[in-house]
Amino acid sequence: MLIFLSLIEDENNKNKFIEIYEKYKGIIFAICVKITKNYHLAEDATQITFYRIAKYVEKISGLDETQQKTYISKIAKSAGIEVSKKENRFFSYDISTQYSLSENDNLQEEYISKDEYNHIIKFILNMDEKYRDVLILNYVVGLSAKEIAGALDKPLGTVQTQLKRGKDLVKEKFKELNIK
Repeated sequence: MLIFLSLIEDENNKNKFIEIYEKYKGIIFAICVKITKNYHLAEDATQITFYRIAKYVEKISGLDETQQKTYISKIAKSAGIEVSKKENRFFSYDISTQYSLSENDNLQEEYISKDEYNHIIKFILNMDEKYRDVLILNYVVGLSAKEIAGALDKPLGTVQTQLKRGKDLVKEKFKELNIK
């Protein structure tokens, strides 16, 4: 954070940046993880986001809370997309070949149909934010409950409860779709 503060000359704007940083760091990281689908790329995108916030802190701090959150979310989304595009230029391969079970097996076909899979993904993406974010960070990104708690600046117990309740909701959806 000191690097970003060094970009800001006015002491009042430094205090505004610290306030924004503390308030939105978890949300920004979660957005970047959702976009990049990679913990390390999300860290890069988060740093880019805070650089841009430091650059325009006076403008951002003058907005009301809803406008501020929207503006910051757009910056984070843009940074996530930018980092992902740069990464894809240098590192492009078919991920399914790396993680396939065997030459003839397809995990998705083995357990559920494509239609059922799409229903579940849509269900998760439409879940309440508190469950959706922790489920995505845990199952898609592969973060532990402790890492999620740090990223979202939440107590570990809260994250564990949200993971359990989110899983229970997904299990109910599995039953509804007759998936074992």
